[in-house]
Amino acid sequence: MRKLMPFQENAATAVVQALEQGEERVLVSLPVGAGVSAVVCEVARRMAEGGKARVLVLYDGAKHRELIKGVFSSLRTEARAHLAWASSYPSELVQGGFSDYRSADLLLCMNAARTESVRSIPHGVRAVGITHLHETKGAFADTPCVFRYSLEECIRDGEGPFSTGRLFEMLCEGIVGSLDGVKEVSPVSSPYDFGCDFVAETERGRLYVECKAFRDRHVPQDMLLRGAELLSQQCGWHKEKDGRAAHGLLAVLGHVSAAQKSAAKDRFNVAVWDISNLLYYAAKDASLSKGLMELAPFPVTGIEPTPASVWDISAEDRAAPPERTVPEGEKLIERLVACKSGARHFSQYEEICADAIGYLFRTEFLKIKTQHTTKDKLFRMDMICSLKGTSEFWKLLIRHYNSRFVVFEFKNFSQKVDQNFIYTTEKYLFGAALRSVAVILSRKGFSAHAADAADGCLKESGKLILGLNDDDLIAMLRKKDAGEEPADYLLDVLEERLMSIGK
Repeated sequence: MRKLMPFQENAATAVVQALEQGEERVLVSLPVGAGVSAVVCEVARRMAEGGKARVLVLYDGAKHRELIKGVFSSLRTEARAHLAWASSYPSELVQGGFSDYRSADLLLCMNAARTESVRSIPHGVRAVGITHLHETKGAFADTPCVFRYSLEECIRDGEGPFSTGRLFEMLCEGIVGSLDGVKEVSPVSSPYDFGCDFVAETERGRLYVECKAFRDRHVPQDMLLRGAELLSQQCGWHKEKDGRAAHGLLAVLGHVSAAQKSAAKDRFNVAVWDISNLLYYAAKDASLSKGLMELAPFPVTGIEPTPASVWDISAEDRAAPPERTVPEGEKLIERLVACKSGARHFSQYEEICADAIGYLFRTEFLKIKTQHTTKDKLFRMDMICSLKGTSEFWKLLIRHYNSRFVVFEFKNFSQKVDQNFIYTTEKYLFGAALRSVAVILSRKGFSAHAADAADGCLKESGKLILGLNDDDLIAMLRKKDAGEEPADYLLDVLEERLMSIGK
């Protein structure tokens, strides 16, 4: 089984301990998307393997059913008789080690909020429920919560299992899941690598949802439309595959103008909800509303929550998706992976990096010059670019580092970059010429001594030198292909660097 995150391990342990101490009803509170299935599977495994109970798992969707089946397959033969699963209780469709729900003496309910099927739990049958709500009614009303992990804690621990993008997806899953008429929220499986984060089963058909978190309040038009295009392709593929109505919703952590929303609707038949719409629908759940406000990288106090709809867009007229084409970023990744490290291939590597920087940030730069030499002929830079200051990362460089230009250096070394090249690059930077920032792309990144040297340059002269390796470049190219802001990745790298640097 996949290794549990620390909070999931703690949740499973708290449940088992409570059951061993004689509790008949146990509740665990986790935010949507925080691995409910992982916790339930771990509890089921521990209780079944130890022969401590005959466990019936009430799963919440086909994905969870398959996970429980995986746990069952991993058990020893004698332990399998202690584990079964069903979609409701009581149910004649019990599968696993026993086939009669009356044989169970422990129920594990993946969604305690859906209590209709467990209202009639007889006395003597223990039950564990998972919820993301502050209050739980029905079978788990007044049940002690033995473990609670809030969305606020997810945000606090974002450097661990949860990135900003994943936290935003979790919030959107909760918001969409709480909408009237939504029966179930689950992941999506398709031949497309990106374009949709999850699907909601509704009374009007399937709602395919893609979530985009940006660090800037105003969402770039090209990235918004790229996200809408990919989502439309997902919807078209699914409609062609199963013939069901496929609605598309692009949820964006940022402000989207009415004109931008109309463009996405008219060109790609996709609805767009921005921060104002999300705040409106999150208001019914205090934890979702608070989590959304805390996650937004800009003030939301002046934003008016606004209702919207996804049903005013026809899902029947959706065209079949075009044939799968290789995105530009993926082509660059293939070239990068194929390029060997070492001096013999430095020209090829420089060309790939220059093309990659152009693809990623061309709209952010006023001028791009390669192999640029200073007037005195002393320094030659692989690439230098002048900044428009459109997105948050480039704005930060202009405001706080007084830099209108960024130098890029490309090093195709087989080993990590050492400190000598940091000092060489530092000479290219000149504050009076508004050239105070450099980015060094290399195959393996900085050595420990190089990282220390770069920190020293920042402390002593205010010159910022960032190091990126192949993995960083690949991650940014994939973000760009997916309609996300690659400069946000650089902003994350810079923030991590600044928060860890000593005096």
